[in-house]
Amino acid sequence: MKTIAIQGIAGSYSEEAARQFHTSAELIECRDFASVFSMLENGTAEMAVVPVANRIIGEIQPVTAFMSRSNARIFGRRRLPIEHVLAGPHGAAIEKVNTVSSHPAALKQCRRFISRILCCMEVAGTDTASCIREVAAGRNTKAAAIGSRRAAEIYGAAVLAENIADMKGNWTEFILIGN
Repeated sequence: MKTIAIQGIAGSYSEEAARQFHTSAELIECRDFASVFSMLENGTAEMAVVPVANRIIGEIQPVTAFMSRSNARIFGRRRLPIEHVLAGPHGAAIEKVNTVSSHPAALKQCRRFISRILCCMEVAGTDTASCIREVAAGRNTKAAAIGSRRAAEIYGAAVLAENIADMKGNWTEFILIGN
């Protein structure tokens, strides 16, 4: 069975992209891109799936920086539709949200929504799914997170708003890499 390192946990967009490349692979969940590349370089993972570009924010700079220093080769590319939702614990109401968390790239992709709809503090998290898991597990009905509908379903969060990215037809390009 192939081992694939991803940045994030179940419900993250990286997990979804990895499953499109290899449905039965064992995924190694990593906290950050440095860990993904480390897993690949030390042989813990045979392959990795990382995002390289997004329709709204462009190049995912940390990944391209790691790629420039890596010996990894690209074995495949996929464009994954990105349909962000705002999720919170059950009982939360969008008009009462005062904190929103997500991966920094997702926060940037939803900048207009955040500034128009929410009067809140932004909190950068490790990945979209982890942020949704945290707000779903918490009791703070004023906290919400941005991520996928699937993450909200996995972790039992309530979806407060859908299609919140700054542009319709949002996508992220992921690459499958290995040594």
